[in-house]
Formats: sequence, C-alpha cells, structure tokens
Amino acid sequence: MARKSLIDDVSLPAGRFTSNDGRPILYTNPEIRTMLELAQAGQDDIFYDLGCGWAQNLIIAAREYNVKKCVGIEDVHCRYRKSINRIRDKPYDKNVNIIYANYENYDKCRRKGANLKEATIVFYAIDPTNEHIIKLLNKKLQTGCKFVYQYYVLFPEIMPIYSDYPFYISFYPFIPPTSEIAWLKAVIQKSENKLKNYSTSDLWDELRHDYEVIGIGRRFIDNYKKRLKKTIKRKQKE
Repeated sequence: MARKSLIDDVSLPAGRFTSNDGRPILYTNPEIRTMLELAQAGQDDIFYDLGCGWAQNLIIAAREYNVKKCVGIEDVHCRYRKSINRIRDKPYDKNVNIIYANYENYDKCRRKGANLKEATIVFYAIDPTNEHIIKLLNKKLQTGCKFVYQYYVLFPEIMPIYSDYPFYISFYPFIPPTSEIAWLKAVIQKSENKLKNYSTSDLWDELRHDYEVIGIGRRFIDNYKKRLKKTIKRKQKE
C-alpha cells in the first residue's frame, strides 16, 4: 500500500497527483538556495514570489538570507491557507506576507497590500506561455530589480543575464534578444566553441528534447518560437 510522504509539516497524498489536489510546484531546499544565491538575496531585499504555493521560497529567503520583506501571491485557496499556517508564529513571520489573489489581477493585489514597485527580486516559474507577466513587470518594476525564472518557464521577450541551472536572472529594464541564436545560446548555455557545429534548428531541437524529457511537450516550444520572432521583429523596427 502506498504511503503518504511528508515535506516538513506538509503531508502529500500517496499516488498520482491531480491538478486539483492543491500541490504546488515544489523545489528542493538546495534548489531554492541556488535561486536565492543567484539573486544575491540579502537583508536589504524585498522578495516577491508570484504564485508562492506553500511559501517555502519565502521561508528560506526570510530564515536563511534575512530578507527584510517577503511577499507571496497565491490564488489557490488551499495553498494560501497552507502557507499561512506554515509561517504562523514562526520567528520570521513578521517578514513574510502572503496575499490571497491572482498576480495577474494586479489592482486586487494592490488593494491587499502588494506593490511590485518596491520589489528588488521577483520570482516567477509557473506558466511558460504567459506573455502577460512580462507586460505586467515592464509596467511595475523599479530599475535594477532582479527577475528570476527557470529553464522550463522561459521568456523569449528578454535575455537572461546570469544563470545557475535551472535558474536564470534578468535585470529590469529588460534587454530584448536581437536574434534567435543569441537567445537560444543564452538559455541553453552553449559556449562559442560548442556552437560551431550547431544551427538554430539544432538548438531548438535540443530545447524541445529537454522539455519532452519532463513531459511538457512541443506546444511550449512552438509558443516560444512565435514570441521570439515577434520580439526580434519589434526590435528591428525600433
């Protein structure tokens, strides 16, 4: 008989998860530290996690990196309640604020206390096809804010500046890619030496392979291609 597993104070049901069981995207603690180290998180930072799940990213940021303010936005009620319960009465609870709202409904988030203009670090890693998030960030972020995302949620509208797999960081104002090869090279992390024998088509195939390994498929790659071409065309017209 399959058993439940335990992640800290969170009990996960046995067997296969469904989209409605409340389980968020989960990173291991070493992965979370990798993300926060890449962002050079510290006591002067204000960290926003868009779609914070059970708040583990916020907990590590507040507890281990002494981030002065951590704000999570979560619109699935069972995840929101779980995250609230996890931080309640902890030594770092005054540094963490969880907002029950959809980050795409920014006016509602504002009414509940969110303000992206104060953020020095923003983390997002939910939907690879979400073009709206870049439009939102372009309107709301302060200059120098660090936007952190991951290999399976990439943004053809912006160039990654630094990476530590599986995470990437871009600084606001974002730099748009000037060519397919430049963006693909940055996200796949190929050196100039290794690129000699690769065409643009080869790099797309490599990215597709990696996405299919974890079962998220061709449609995301097709979405990236369309958005990247649109971004480059817009850049060329400027």
